[in-house]
Amino acid sequence: MASRKAKRKNKQAEGVSSGPAQTAPALATPVDEPAPAVEASPSVAPPAAAPQPQRKGKGKGKRGSGTTAASGGAASTSAAAVSPPLAVYPAVPVAASPETRPARRQASARGSTIAGGAVSSPDDSLYEYTGARFLFLALTFLAYLPAVEIIHRRRRPEDIAQERAIIIDRLQYDAAPAIFAAVGSEAPPFYDEEGGILYSSTRLNIPSDGVFKVSSTDDEEAQATEKDEDKYRVKLTLGKDAKLAEHLKVTGVKRPGYGVAGEKRRVFVNALHAAIPGKNIYQYDVIKPDPASKEHRRRVLDYLRLFVAPDVFRGKHISYDRVKILYAPVELDLPGSPPSGEFDVPMPSANVNLPPKLHVVTLTWTRTTKTEMVRRFIKGEQDEDVYIQSGFMGLNAILKTMPLEQHYPTLGANFYTPDGFQAIGAGIELWRGVFHSFRPTLGRMIVNVDPVVGMMFLRGPLIRLCLEYLNLQNPQQLNRTLRPAIKTELARFIKELKIQARPAGANAGERMYTIMGLSELGANQEQQGNAPLTFPAVLCVLVPGRGNGPYNMIPLERCTVKEGQPMRRGLPSDARIQDRVLKFSTQKPKQKLETTQQILEQMQYGKSQTLADFGVDVGGELLSIDTRLLSAPRLIYGRNAIANPKNGSWNLAEKKFFKPATVSYWVLAVVDGRSFDTRRLIEDFVQNCRVTGINILSPNPLVQNINGQAIIQHLNNADEIARQRNPNANHAQALFVVILPDASNSHMYHEVKHWGEVQRGVSTQCLRMSKCRGAGAQYWANVAAKINPKRGGLNAITEGLVDPRNPMIIMGADVIHPAAHTSNRPSFAGLVCTVDDDAVKYVPALRIQRGKLELIPELGEMVEGLLRKYKEFRVHQGLPVAPKQLLFFRDGVSESQFSQVIEQELPLIRAACTAVGIAPKITLVVVVKRHHIKLLPQNDKQADRSGNVHAGTVFDRDITHPHRFDFYLVSQGGLLGTSRPAHYSVLHDENNFSADSLQKLSFALCHTYARATRSVGIPAPVYYADLLCSRAKFRFDPHDTRPEPRSDDPEVIFQDLKERFKPLHQALENFMHFM
Repeated sequence: MASRKAKRKNKQAEGVSSGPAQTAPALATPVDEPAPAVEASPSVAPPAAAPQPQRKGKGKGKRGSGTTAASGGAASTSAAAVSPPLAVYPAVPVAASPETRPARRQASARGSTIAGGAVSSPDDSLYEYTGARFLFLALTFLAYLPAVEIIHRRRRPEDIAQERAIIIDRLQYDAAPAIFAAVGSEAPPFYDEEGGILYSSTRLNIPSDGVFKVSSTDDEEAQATEKDEDKYRVKLTLGKDAKLAEHLKVTGVKRPGYGVAGEKRRVFVNALHAAIPGKNIYQYDVIKPDPASKEHRRRVLDYLRLFVAPDVFRGKHISYDRVKILYAPVELDLPGSPPSGEFDVPMPSANVNLPPKLHVVTLTWTRTTKTEMVRRFIKGEQDEDVYIQSGFMGLNAILKTMPLEQHYPTLGANFYTPDGFQAIGAGIELWRGVFHSFRPTLGRMIVNVDPVVGMMFLRGPLIRLCLEYLNLQNPQQLNRTLRPAIKTELARFIKELKIQARPAGANAGERMYTIMGLSELGANQEQQGNAPLTFPAVLCVLVPGRGNGPYNMIPLERCTVKEGQPMRRGLPSDARIQDRVLKFSTQKPKQKLETTQQILEQMQYGKSQTLADFGVDVGGELLSIDTRLLSAPRLIYGRNAIANPKNGSWNLAEKKFFKPATVSYWVLAVVDGRSFDTRRLIEDFVQNCRVTGINILSPNPLVQNINGQAIIQHLNNADEIARQRNPNANHAQALFVVILPDASNSHMYHEVKHWGEVQRGVSTQCLRMSKCRGAGAQYWANVAAKINPKRGGLNAITEGLVDPRNPMIIMGADVIHPAAHTSNRPSFAGLVCTVDDDAVKYVPALRIQRGKLELIPELGEMVEGLLRKYKEFRVHQGLPVAPKQLLFFRDGVSESQFSQVIEQELPLIRAACTAVGIAPKITLVVVVKRHHIKLLPQNDKQADRSGNVHAGTVFDRDITHPHRFDFYLVSQGGLLGTSRPAHYSVLHDENNFSADSLQKLSFALCHTYARATRSVGIPAPVYYADLLCSRAKFRFDPHDTRPEPRSDDPEVIFQDLKERFKPLHQALENFMHFM
């Protein structure tokens, strides 16, 4: 949009954009986890002659057209209960000259058209929390083209809405900016794309006739020569009064207003405009069939729709979740109440010599979803209840059907294409794909589209896949001599993999099988109908039997892996494989934008007959939104030195820590490194620590070369010797620096951390041998930044972060879970809490809990324990012990769990405060980065050096929740790939934060992460809670030889794990040992 950008230069700063972030602080390695994929559903081949429907009705008569409706949803209330009435401006048409039509059609670059529209109600949150009187202006566009008439006759409001939004943007910034001059920045005009309504917090300066001429193009050269008769004419006309609905209930806090701080920028967002139908979606339970695979279930349903009972489906496409639920755009012709029908579906066999296999399918009506309720919800007129949730489930199920029609592999909301796939070893190939999902936003619906990467099983010969996975070269090695553990691992890897193979018998064709396991013995030629085998000693796969026992065996060399099958296991631990995945999945914003546009062109939402039958239309162009760039906070170091972050980074050069720690004495332990030059390392370490201000009282350490086979024993001996050499020193201030070899050091690292944090209560700092040998000042500064907070120091504070007159406690909580493919493994919950006025010193609490449980059952005990430490610290420092505010950041919670957090965790926090005798006002905010909203620059001038939007980019309009107080914040500068904003949702707020104040505070907290001189993607307390959880494994004794319980009972297993989980040593409870 060159014209609009050029004219805005004097009105606002140029926009920037960002995208999904793979950024990380110093010493951290960012990795985006690729998403898996699934196989495509094959098409259904028509039979030679379609059999007649065989319907078995359940009940008499036919159900009427009655539907279920959501409670509430009134559009207005009495005058006494609402804010001042709203002035609404309905559309008044004005004729356009016929000669403008060819020019209008040619000038429309987006292929969209326009027409008149209806008046609808405003969004409640904008009105209720700004306290302003909103004026509603209905728009009528006055250039009627033949295309417009066609689109209008075919009822394509989505095209109308998309074009209208573009024209209104041109009207505001190019054609008539003067009429918007009186509008305040707190609540700028907002355009309702569905209803064709513009509303504003201030009366617009509209001329008497209300008609404006708006250019039909964004091209500057074309605008310069465009005639007035070729321009759009827009008329704004006043209409009737309306009132906002004030009854809305929101899960969380209603939006209190919008942020205005910061420099305005306009960027692309990876979302498309979507128009949803105003008609019903009918939902049916599919009681049968019950074939093993989802793929086959869909084939049966398609066969039923196309060939067995087409009259029941009235010629319309359906959407099926391949499990239990079927969605239809029309009411199916079924008898009974509730309507239900049973059908015999004879599915043709792949073998022409076999008769069709009969499936019995039962369909039962369960619910009718009125999508008009969804439209009312996004306009602020309807609560989010079970019917709204059902509506979104139905809409997303319809969206998922579209890639299945094109036979793309899908997994959840992701679909994948084989174009540009890459084999990376270990039996894995990577596919590119897209996540897509409907999202409700302020006044409109969008489809969020995000490029993803899926790990697939390597297509082709199964024997090759097995060799790659085990890193073997010779197929003969895949025989009965495989070690049992290796064989079990391979069997687990390929279980449920779909293969094509030719069974015994010369006339048999290839069939599809699902692998159930591996045989004990090798194959032989008799098992393959006397066909010779190249590797007769190689194992067989076990597949479901067909009458001759539970399993049949097929030699590995006879099997071919079908392409596009997801690898549901986690990423292999092999560093080379991880590097290849990272390289393949990492894309700069410009690449991400190109990839997204290419896939959108390939998908062609507009050509999906299923979407058309349901009345759903998805646009083809990415949306652009307004963002703001916040100013970075100033950081204060020792001796009042100031650091001014620039795009999320700053320099520690010539600065000392704000509060340097003291190290009474230290021990240097080198594991398996007798030739290591310790003299140079000691000089560099001591010198660089002192540069940052860390006070090392004894610069000459005890140096010990220790055996990696007995680390704990050697560390105990070193500790005893060091204590004897320093009898008068404060042993709590001691430090152990342990140099580990580069390879195979994970077990050694575990031993060191368990010894220091559980057994001995000593601070430890592990360094990799290759990294610290000859390291420079930057490396040692990073090491010092970790040591200082471990020993109680403060690296830096943020200017004006909190008000000492209103003491605030800031907490961060997170839960990490075991890998998806594991069972009977625990989850861990971490909590950190500030104790100082500068909100940089934290105390930790860590708990073990049942696996994959997101809520924290022991949160009350954890909060109470940390609050007592808070009070102890404040008493010791002579500070006020009664905080007035408590800001609680919660990570890892999905939107579906918000109500549980409010109902279960919030009372635990409040009860903990009461137990320690304090009553702060509580604000609870959920912060997540596992979402798919990303920002993309519109041009190079808007981007930082990495191609991303600048750190501090925030937005709380356009694509945020229709009602809830939420916002997105890109708080870190780009490093790898595309930056991902963090999404903040306010669930409870007794402190009445404004949008600006909470956004600024959150951004400032992203600069207090002590381990780096870079801002991070989430507030430091949340990051610390995640770090704390990641260290939970060190609480288990690496030398625990006790046998595991002989029980499959999850509760017995959990109690055993809980007993093995050791508490943190008392000497470290008040320190940030997790740094």
